[in-house]
Amino acid sequence: MPETPQAHEELVKMRRDIEQLKRGQMTHWHLDRERYVELLMKVLDDDELKMRILVSVDGLRSVKEIEETLNAPHASVWRSFKRLESGGIIYKVGSKGKSPIYSRERWVSALKLDDYVRSKLPETPEQP
Repeated sequence: MPETPQAHEELVKMRRDIEQLKRGQMTHWHLDRERYVELLMKVLDDDELKMRILVSVDGLRSVKEIEETLNAPHASVWRSFKRLESGGIIYKVGSKGKSPIYSRERWVSALKLDDYVRSKLPETPEQP
């Protein structure tokens, strides 16, 4: 259905408003970066498995696929995913079969905290 000129103007305004909100949010995140780093490190609690899971989460692979890649115990992986989710670091975006798919919160990627976490991990051949 073709949109009316009025509907088009409203869509353009809404898109502009959304972009302004995103920019404001990004500015806020960057100004409070240290607070977000503290939150992240509190949730990760120097747990290497949680760190490896965080850098593996991409919004495409399921928990099962990440578990197989990391070659870690099933229960430990699930506990780590739940801790990252309850800590506000990742969120569920869907599922593959019965296995959920998670993505990192926007602020984690926007502040490049996944790279920060990656730099804290010891170098290993299976590091994603």
